[in-house]
Amino acid sequence: MTALFSCPKKGLLFFLAFFLKSEKKEGDDIGKQRYDYTAAELEYITTKCSYAFLSEKHDIPLSSLTKYAKANDWTDKRKKHCEKIVAKTADKIVTKKSDKMASLITAADKTAQIIENALSDEEQLYKYIVTENTGDFSQKTNEYVFTKLDTKALKDIVTSLKDLTAVIRNINEIPTNAEKEARKIAREKIEIEKKKAEAGSEKLDKTIVVEFINEDTDS
Repeated sequence: MTALFSCPKKGLLFFLAFFLKSEKKEGDDIGKQRYDYTAAELEYITTKCSYAFLSEKHDIPLSSLTKYAKANDWTDKRKKHCEKIVAKTADKIVTKKSDKMASLITAADKTAQIIENALSDEEQLYKYIVTENTGDFSQKTNEYVFTKLDTKALKDIVTSLKDLTAVIRNINEIPTNAEKEARKIAREKIEIEKKKAEAGSEKLDKTIVVEFINEDTDS
């Protein structure tokens, strides 16, 4: 030891080496890529696995893994990842629903236009398709206009209009008169029950005070 410190340079080098070795901070080993922290982090963020599971799977000491995860905000990253997944899923559902609604609205508009075009022809409900036999043992289909109303065609149009109206109401969430009345009755019943409950509560809260009066009688 005397010989070591007899040389100032050697003594200084020895001191620096000893100092740097002793100043190794706790957790510095987690910065060394001796373990596959990247794969463990990705798996933690994108799944529901625990630190213990990842420690065993990737052969990383649990204490080192926990320190590394804390230092690199794994929990916060997982939370943000889940929020993004939920947001994307919600967007997809809304988009899909919007596309479906758009298709239904387009179909309803086309159906309404077809019915309107049919009714614009004054002879439409008086036209009949007649199949006639020809002389060469074959049949021929012809369209004729009669003065008699085609009640079956009229019934089909009325049914189509009713169905179309129901579809349009459902798409636009427009209640029928019966549904409006049912909702009104339901609200009134709720109000009545609420008032009954409040009245019952008031009766229970009332306190009956009985006052006794002592009368002195002359003996």
